[in-house]
Amino acid sequence: MKKHRLILLFLLSAALLALGVCASAESGVLALPDSVAVIGEEAFAGTTSFWKVIVPAGATVIESRAFADSALAEIVLPASVTSIAEDAFEGCDDLIVAAPRGSYAHGWAQARGMVRPRYRALLIGQNTYETNPLRGCVNDMTAMAGTLGTLMNRFEAHTAPNLKGAQILPKVAEVFADMTEEDVSLFYYAGHGVNAGGEADMQGALLGVDNQAVSFAELAAALARVPGRVIVILDSCYSGASIDRSTRAVMTADAFNSSAISAFARYDSALNEATRSGELAQSKFVVITAASQLETSGDFYYDGSGYRQGCFSAAFIQGMGSIYPDGHYSGSTPADADGNLQITLGEIYDYTRTTATGWRASQTAQCYGDEDEVLFRRG
Repeated sequence: MKKHRLILLFLLSAALLALGVCASAESGVLALPDSVAVIGEEAFAGTTSFWKVIVPAGATVIESRAFADSALAEIVLPASVTSIAEDAFEGCDDLIVAAPRGSYAHGWAQARGMVRPRYRALLIGQNTYETNPLRGCVNDMTAMAGTLGTLMNRFEAHTAPNLKGAQILPKVAEVFADMTEEDVSLFYYAGHGVNAGGEADMQGALLGVDNQAVSFAELAAALARVPGRVIVILDSCYSGASIDRSTRAVMTADAFNSSAISAFARYDSALNEATRSGELAQSKFVVITAASQLETSGDFYYDGSGYRQGCFSAAFIQGMGSIYPDGHYSGSTPADADGNLQITLGEIYDYTRTTATGWRASQTAQCYGDEDEVLFRRG
């Protein structure tokens, strides 16, 4: 057995050297050559010289204890892999497997809790309205994208400035098309919200730059179709209408359902709890809004300059540990009240609400979800 492993290691090393590909002593990443089709029994068992392995397209089999008791923390597997021994990674605690969705390797790893959630964000910033244009929303969108990119659970950010009303829901479907139940999606909107007066169904609706609106019922329905967890962040006037709040307390789904008028809570109660999985499995939605359903959401000049930013978005980004104009990391995370490098819904909500209200007393952030749930990670 040991002889077999030594021979395979020798052959792999020779092949790597011949191709000019080897494990970097500095990075600890090993990219196996294209000639490798089978990773044999105990091939890399006990190896500590690398933490990540990239297996080439064309490889098909990973045999018994191939990486057992090694320092392996992450492995990238191609769709060509069709067989993995049950004990191939024995002793590799907290191993993460990256493999194409729908492949044998992905299914194998998913069943064993070895798949890393994907984090993806759609960020919409609306400035160029036909009437009453805004000046800070695209800035907020850009800074939020930078902020999400600095986290440990880094979000793949898709920015979409100045959308027409009819473009908003198709963009949701496009950006989140391939998400799965283990993934986390984030929807952020900065722009005008509708003051619908007596039209309760349209109160707070998101406004396209062509002044065509998307109701919260329509938005909730579109986001309910996205598999996995969905975080919704709304920096717009009357945005609290999305969760029907005119006070500042965190509210449970049961309380929302008793009022029977909350779009997101209504979808939360209707979704099958048994289908939810992954890192964030408490309920479908987390919602944070800049204001109540009866309040406007304001902006101000950044550092007294001509650069505009929203009060709510600025407070949120500051609490996450980033600064304008691009959202780069400041080196500290004010919202992380207990200093554990994990930012819960309650922590970011409390910091954002307090800070934004201090800047603009007539604006009170709203929140829906489990306040102990970890949303973002530093480190």
